Amino acid sequence: MSGGKKTTTRISTSWYAEVDIMKGLTGKINANYQDYSHITDTYSKHTEGYSFRKDKVIVSTPTLDAATVNFAMDRRYEYTLTGTLNYMNTFGDHDINVLAGYEQYYYNTRTDNAQKKGLMDFSIHDMQSASEMVYINYHKDNDLSERDYGMLSYFGRINYAYKGRYLLEANVRRDGSSRFSPDNRWGTFPSFSLGWRISEESFMENTRSWLSNLKLRASWGKLGNVTSGYYDWQSVYSIINSSFGGNISNGLAVTKVGNPIIQWENINSTGIGLDASFLNNKLTLEVDFYNKVTEGILTNPTMPFTMGLATAPTQNTADLRNRGLEVTLGWNDRIKDFQYGANINFSYNQNKVTKYLGKFEAGWNDKGEYTSNIGKSATTQNNGIRTEGHMFDEYYMLQRYKGTGKYKDGSGNVDPLGGPRDGMIRTPEDLQWVKDMIAAGYSFQPKSTVGRGQLNYGEYIYADENGDKIFGNTHDRVFTGKSSMPKYTLGINLNAAWKGFDMSMTWAGSFGMYYYMYERGINATNVTDGEQIASNFKQYYYYNENNPNDPLNNINAKYPSLKYGTGSLGNQAVNTTNLYNGSYLKLKTLQIGYSLPNSLVAKMRMQKLRVFLAGENLLTITDFPGMDPEIGASVNKYPLNKQLSAGVNITF
Repeated sequence: MSGGKKTTTRISTSWYAEVDIMKGLTGKINANYQDYSHITDTYSKHTEGYSFRKDKVIVSTPTLDAATVNFAMDRRYEYTLTGTLNYMNTFGDHDINVLAGYEQYYYNTRTDNAQKKGLMDFSIHDMQSASEMVYINYHKDNDLSERDYGMLSYFGRINYAYKGRYLLEANVRRDGSSRFSPDNRWGTFPSFSLGWRISEESFMENTRSWLSNLKLRASWGKLGNVTSGYYDWQSVYSIINSSFGGNISNGLAVTKVGNPIIQWENINSTGIGLDASFLNNKLTLEVDFYNKVTEGILTNPTMPFTMGLATAPTQNTADLRNRGLEVTLGWNDRIKDFQYGANINFSYNQNKVTKYLGKFEAGWNDKGEYTSNIGKSATTQNNGIRTEGHMFDEYYMLQRYKGTGKYKDGSGNVDPLGGPRDGMIRTPEDLQWVKDMIAAGYSFQPKSTVGRGQLNYGEYIYADENGDKIFGNTHDRVFTGKSSMPKYTLGINLNAAWKGFDMSMTWAGSFGMYYYMYERGINATNVTDGEQIASNFKQYYYYNENNPNDPLNNINAKYPSLKYGTGSLGNQAVNTTNLYNGSYLKLKTLQIGYSLPNSLVAKMRMQKLRVFLAGENLLTITDFPGMDPEIGASVNKYPLNKQLSAGVNITF
């Protein structure tokens, strides 16, 4: 057992000052400081226990030589200082607002920990009293014990309006980050927007009975993004053991190669929008089209083996384009005592990697060999692939074979286009087709022969996409046009009130995203000792070839046959079968309340008394077979909790 204590201290303070310098000119200063520290001070504790089996007192703690004392401290502090000058004035038909500002931010974190063993006595817990150092500043994640980050910014904004119809806004920022070298630390990021309130024009006079507002907007801007590590512009060294002269010596080795020329990621965004409201603002509409290109995305390319085990330098290598549409539609109205409203937000987004490591190329060369540059032009991440001309982390994988269901051609030879319609070997005829194909010079992967533990009943066959007569090799992988990023999102807010009763609900949905899922208990086919078989085991293929009439035969099952062990199984190959549509619509919140009449509440010397019943994550509409599509594919996560609560709001 161990004893000791853990102490956590948090400090957060904010200061604010504002002064009117002259008419229309205001100065503001904001300062915030936060400090966090967590200290862990533990030690081995002498504890005796009684063994009923041995009928004697036993010592359940280590001896003094093995007893340890531990000390760890994690400290973080940060501060933000912001100062602005703001000038506002009106000159006839001209409105002007000018803002100039300065901001600095600093963050520091440090972690220290140590362990010693060999105590003088179990009652003495001081680190200095222990005899042998076990470690000091040991970090299992190889993180740095101390790191910091600073940023300095200058910014300005001008807003101008003429007669309330023609609007102009211009912004500029000058940001400097410590995460880049002194030569590339600063970036300048301007933006502009224009607005035209068409409804205020004289030629729109006849529309004002039904058109409350009509405004056209256009914008362009550049923003800076910092995604690099704290010191990626410098090489990072770590202490290692090396052999020198037959003795083990401490040395330094590069673990991350620095790159002093990395720069800010630049986000260039262009947008066109329309705002409209009708029927005395009962009906509102917002429509936005946007095109956003992120240039110089920081990545870590593959490092050649000649560089050893060092991590490749961070580089500005990629560009990503996002295009889309956002629409917001709202309605708010009142009919006598009944008040109600609805707000619907819909968005569509399409992304594409426009620059990375080069374009993907594949095909037959002059030697009759099928080759591709996939290893040089792309990187893989979570069964997705990043390469030019395709969506970010698009799934790139094998597909199930789809045969015609025939086995012989008109000449009595094996039909290369025949075989199982859904790519699973289900019947003796399917298996015989595989044998005949191998005899005719075709081959299959990842399992290449027919037999127990190889190609057999309940196994998948993968499509030969490139026509090299090898079914399911690495060149047969295809771009699926699918990724884990949603193409569409939807949000719905509804509210209503009537004579003290009120109701509100929020729906949220994401559509068009796919998750790759191969999980035990859901669709995985491998089983091992000590593990239970999932309740859906009847959905797995089974065929007793020695007894075709076995009542347990299940040749039309949804999933392949179960296999013992965790080795290389053909059905485990990454393929589109295990891609599932993760689209969902979820009732996020629902609240129903009742406010007592004011006349009754006043007698209780209150201003308002409301009782309510609320729920969160009450309903999910989806075909996704996993735990919760909102949290991803894994079943090893806690789903979002359904919550019910009741309460009373009292205002005096």
